[in-house]
Amino acid sequence: MCSQIPHSDYVQPKRGGNDRPQHGGPQPKVIFDEPPNRKRYANTDLPHRRTICHLKMFLANGASFFGTGWFVSDDTVLTAGHNILTPDGKFTELVEVIPGRNQSVEPIGRTKSNRKNCHVLDGWKQTRKKRFDFGAIKLPTSLGAEADHFKPWIISDAELEEDWGFNTVGYPHSQSHFGSMWQDYGSLRKFDDHFLYHRFDTEAGQSGSPLYAREDGVRSAVGVHVYGTPGLHNFAVRLTAELEDKIGTWIGMPFRT
Repeated sequence: MCSQIPHSDYVQPKRGGNDRPQHGGPQPKVIFDEPPNRKRYANTDLPHRRTICHLKMFLANGASFFGTGWFVSDDTVLTAGHNILTPDGKFTELVEVIPGRNQSVEPIGRTKSNRKNCHVLDGWKQTRKKRFDFGAIKLPTSLGAEADHFKPWIISDAELEEDWGFNTVGYPHSQSHFGSMWQDYGSLRKFDDHFLYHRFDTEAGQSGSPLYAREDGVRSAVGVHVYGTPGLHNFAVRLTAELEDKIGTWIGMPFRT
């Protein structure tokens, strides 16, 4: 059986103010390079690139790890559920959100949120089944007003059969790429009711990245990237009408102090 790798990075010990990755063990990554479309964005200080957020999560034991999220409203960032509640049941106690990060450059600064304002689906909390691996982070300020927002798109099977071009953008967590934004694109390999499967290149740290296309010229997210299976595919949780309702609920929630 092929093992499926969550694309948050490995949990690392807390290291004070230094958030660069430690040297040591390998990071999981799923690189297909077919064709080699992957590229780094040199300029992230644009509204549609400030939509993408580098996330640093802290656990109660002081360990930290990294992921990716994206604005769906001025104060709501969507991401993978396992960035908030790990597969082994550890909750994120604090998360730093850095929109449009480009290594040491933070175009609109950063903010923090806490466990009370990090939300996952009940299905993820209760079962950890991958189809429920989806969550949201509420922010204390409207930092997303300085960025574009992705529009959730509940894409139909018929539309998926039209062979849209899809993109994923996120923050791979490695020595050479840390804090830089990378994009890849192409066509889906297959889909079902819960997942969208692709072979775009991703690495650890890109869990929570949007899978998106342009619908009528608008960047519209159809899924959230969660896992990769080496040699086979990467995949995203597919946005559904039920998830769209939940997104609306999260957007309407106030930040809890």
